[in-house]
Amino acid sequence: MVSKPAKWGSMAAVMFGCLALALVAIAAQVTPPNLGSSDTKQGPVVLTPADLDQFVGFYVRGANIVFSITRDAAHDGARLLIQVPGFDPVGFVADSQMNFVCVAGGFKGNFVRDAQGQTTSLVLHFGTAFSVPMLRIDASAAQTIMASNDIKARSQTPVPGSEAALRRLINGVRARKPNYEEMASWYAELVRQVTVTTSLNDAYGRWGEVQSITFSHVDLNGGDVYDVRQEGGFSRWTIWLDSNGVIQDSDNVRG
Repeated sequence: MVSKPAKWGSMAAVMFGCLALALVAIAAQVTPPNLGSSDTKQGPVVLTPADLDQFVGFYVRGANIVFSITRDAAHDGARLLIQVPGFDPVGFVADSQMNFVCVAGGFKGNFVRDAQGQTTSLVLHFGTAFSVPMLRIDASAAQTIMASNDIKARSQTPVPGSEAALRRLINGVRARKPNYEEMASWYAELVRQVTVTTSLNDAYGRWGEVQSITFSHVDLNGGDVYDVRQEGGFSRWTIWLDSNGVIQDSDNVRG
């Protein structure tokens, strides 16, 4: 959820949660995958292109950030690439049968299968701080989400109420009393993880009251980006708000 500015800062926070706070079939209707169903058994590290094909496709964080997983042609298809709009693809290398490591982002991920052996989701892990579940979606759903994000980015118009929602979010984090009722369920769980395992509250608490929140732009993933000035520092936040005023996701980078 919080990171210092860097080439992969937003993703490793966005993502990324590989964008990240540090994203349901297309909105807030998807239940996060059962983390306990992932295959944690160590298997062979060398996977064939046919083995990797089962993971190729699209995965969505919350409702807006679409990750694409492809096979890396430059490596004869023997490893995966992970990418989100606005970022170059990076290697996603097998650590075991279902577990992978991002070669540039410093995070890990494990794919999750259902009882029929079909890959249903990808969970990204950022150390022991927090994990981000992402549902697998088909190409049509992915294109619909990305097209909607593109329209919003072209308009450069923030969602009504997103600035006020961001202010409430920051104040809630500072006070250690986030209002989980105005968050999508998956995102509320992510906020709980981050506020328990990191110094997020202390960092923003030390900075004091919010002095100003200024709209910057709408990013390629349809997020409203704001520059936030507090008494003791500056941060840039991205927030995704749905039409009902529910926070679907957020990300921030401290200055």
